[in-house]
Amino acid sequence: NPKATPYSDASTGISFPAGFHDPSGYQFGMVLPSSGSSTDMIIQLVSPLKDGGGWAGVDFGDSMTGRLLLVAWPNGKGSDSNGVTVAPRIANGYKQADTVAYTANPVTLTTIAKGTFVNATHVSATFVCKGCMTSDSLTTSGGTQSLSYAYSLLANPNPGDVNTMISDHTTQNEPYGGFDVDLAAAQSSQYASYAAMVSAGNGGASGTGTATAGNQTA
Repeated sequence: NPKATPYSDASTGISFPAGFHDPSGYQFGMVLPSSGSSTDMIIQLVSPLKDGGGWAGVDFGDSMTGRLLLVAWPNGKGSDSNGVTVAPRIANGYKQADTVAYTANPVTLTTIAKGTFVNATHVSATFVCKGCMTSDSLTTSGGTQSLSYAYSLLANPNPGDVNTMISDHTTQNEPYGGFDVDLAAAQSSQYASYAAMVSAGNGGASGTGTATAGNQTA
């Protein structure tokens, strides 16, 4: 698998110590707190859209099944309200109906407004994921872990519903695969200041985000 590498996000000013970029336009970023006692993290998901529809996802395992899966998509509510939804899921199989809401552990996703938006070509979601370091995701703050990425160019059936079924991510020949993250290298001493950005502007409530104008650069 390719290795995660650092990048800086122009929209938020966050320096992500661990990131993965696919040439097709998918971007993943992770920041872990330097304190190993926290179960929180900051995640960024970016992916291309087709006709304004699609979703970006990352799974905390080397396949898309059995582990925590985070998904972000345009919810069709416009740029002045909750334009992006982020949700925790888990895939129990490889059929669409097998991907369901994740309920095994309490997870709260709270967006950072500057990094959460829909534009003409992409969806971007940047959020604090409270409780995301669980037995279904990252079981340790050190070592190397394999993650999986996928995105779809098809809109979810009911994008305005946080519980909508996730559309298929293979019908448009979208790429998907794995990458490795050095979890120790993903830690940042700036984590607390980055996480505090959820209170700036319209940070959004649990599970949703507010779309704002901006450009995404890796």
